[in-house]
Order: sequence, then C-alpha cells, then structure tokens
Amino acid sequence: MIVSHQHRFIFLHSRKTAGSAVTLGLLRLLGPDDLWLNAPAFWIMSDALRSGFVPPPATRPEVREALVRRCGARFARRALKRPEKLDHAGRKAFADAYNSLQLPYPKRDGGGWQHVGAATARDHLGPQVWDSYLKFSFERNPWERMVSLY
Repeated sequence: MIVSHQHRFIFLHSRKTAGSAVTLGLLRLLGPDDLWLNAPAFWIMSDALRSGFVPPPATRPEVREALVRRCGARFARRALKRPEKLDHAGRKAFADAYNSLQLPYPKRDGGGWQHVGAATARDHLGPQVWDSYLKFSFERNPWERMVSLY
C-alpha cells in the first residue's frame, strides 16, 4: 500500500494485477513523508536502487539508522549516495532494513501491508485521511485471476 500525503492518494495493491509495476511507477511521485508500507517484493526496491533511485520514503532517518545497525555506517552512506553501485547482497540488505521498520502502521495480525484490504487501511489511517484522499486499486477479470493463481 502507498499513502501519498503530498498528492493525497492511497494506492491499494491487489494480488495478481500488475500492482508491483504500478508501485514502481508511483515511487517516483513520493516525497519523504509519504508512506510505502511494507515494500513488498525485493525486486521493486532492487530495480529502483539499480537505476540510482532511492524511493523518498527510504531516505527517512529511521531507515538510515536501520541500515547502520544492520550493515554499518559506511554501507549506509554509500547505499544512500550511490545506490546503483550496490550489488545484489547490498540491495537485499537495503530492502530488508526498510521492510523491518514497517513504517508507521504495523498491521495488527503481524502480516505485511502489501495486499492490505480497504477496511483495514481505513481503520489504521483514520477517517480524516481516508475520507479526504483519492483511493484507487486495479482489479482484473475474476476468471483470469483464478487461472493465474494455478
């Protein structure tokens, strides 16, 4: 799920609907105070880092501190300055540090936020945000969706 306070939208990522590709496109619109909750697939963060782009929510001080704790200050400095130079293990460490924070709404059941439902998102974000932001998601033909699960 992505919550952009800057652009006032909430993207709810549905399963099997190219949501990862949409997420990758939306990351470039986000500011440092926007939320990319539970950066889902490693490859999304990896593709962004490989292209030299650190998603703005990942520039928060908490992420840098998590990187320092996990990998050391030198790694954190290099990762944020020159992300395109990170190897596979470095990109994985960066994604793991970001995901470990579950910023800032840890889901009650301990699961991740990638495919959170609208009701859960509404409960956690509160009526002021939920009622005033544009909410969107993509869904596909239910038959095709079931076929793609097998």
